[in-house]
Amino acid sequence: MKLLLSLLFTTLILATSTPKPKAIKFFDNFDNPPKGNPLLPAASAINDTAGGALAYSAFSYSDHSTTAATLAVPSGKYCAGSGVTAQLQQGQRGWKGINSSVSYFDENSIFYACQLYDATGNPSVAITCTIQVTGVKYGTGTTVLQELVYNPGALPVARTFASASFGDNFKNLTRVDVQLADAPVPGTLIVINLDNHAYTAYFRG
Repeated sequence: MKLLLSLLFTTLILATSTPKPKAIKFFDNFDNPPKGNPLLPAASAINDTAGGALAYSAFSYSDHSTTAATLAVPSGKYCAGSGVTAQLQQGQRGWKGINSSVSYFDENSIFYACQLYDATGNPSVAITCTIQVTGVKYGTGTTVLQELVYNPGALPVARTFASASFGDNFKNLTRVDVQLADAPVPGTLIVINLDNHAYTAYFRG
């Protein structure tokens, strides 16, 4: 009996002494690219420079000379763009905690659009696409999937991004992977554009 009480007491102490992760809401709009060549902000990979709690893989800053030529960027300046010529392996395009201080994060909402680039490498037209967003759960490694369907012809205002909210299943994530549902036709380039990314990050106590 004494041993059982001792174990229960120890468990209670550990449970009460472990600090809960601190939750902070973030809104990445990608409008402050790193200082460099002001004429080529799209050449700058985002990685850990978005200013929030996430690091972005295979996404670069896309500016008025690229994305905004055929699409109106929601935040007004820049967005995150990733050119897709073929499917990538998991973990190669997406985002995760900026460092080990981020335990996990919840997805809240995001703006998105797709563009077709012409043979000269210039943005041509907005194009219908289905973006697959896969979240990896903290602790279990299980995955959840949400598809973001972009149909420029169905938007109430031309040349705009669509927006999506994430449900409760997109909470407690350690990583998000982004792909197109179908690989582009060989020889073409489709760009996934993202903006106004709202999420909640949980930091270790």
